[in-house]
Amino acid sequence: MGEKEARQVYNLEGYIYLFTGVVIFLIYAVRKRGLSGIGPHTIPELDQESFTALKKLLDTAYERTLYLGTAFLFLAYVTLSGWGFETKFLFIAATIGIFLYNVPPRNRVMKLLMFNGVSWKAVKERGIRF
Repeated sequence: MGEKEARQVYNLEGYIYLFTGVVIFLIYAVRKRGLSGIGPHTIPELDQESFTALKKLLDTAYERTLYLGTAFLFLAYVTLSGWGFETKFLFIAATIGIFLYNVPPRNRVMKLLMFNGVSWKAVKERGIRF
């Protein structure tokens, strides 16, 4: 593969990271805005303490989504700028780490809901996304 073809593939990869980062930012904005609309009436099965914990966990999950979007934007910048493989690998590792960092609050949300007898289907029908 020639240098020109390699550069085009590199740019395509960078644009994919850029697109992914922007989409993740949009997901964050929509979910964060929807968080204010979630009240105790949305999930009446939860007591006040459980509901407060749920809101806090959802907020944490949404914040970490923002971090993931930022990581993809940095990865896009590094890729499109043509920085070395080592730098790109560092940002790929950071992005994977942030993705994994986002899993525990989502698991805790599911455990909290399941413990209180709220099914995944009921949560989806009520418009709660995480």
